[in-house]
Amino acid sequence: MSAARFRLLIAVLAIADERRRERYRCDGCGHWWHSLPAPP
Repeated sequence: MSAARFRLLIAVLAIADERRRERYRCDGCGHWWHSLPAPP
């Protein structure tokens, strides 16, 4: 996998995660990945 494709994959996953956070709030969940800042 080329570096450009990898960066694209990460960007797509970041967008999907942001949308998931908007739909399914995880208030009170202690997993560290629920506290990651949104990408710039």
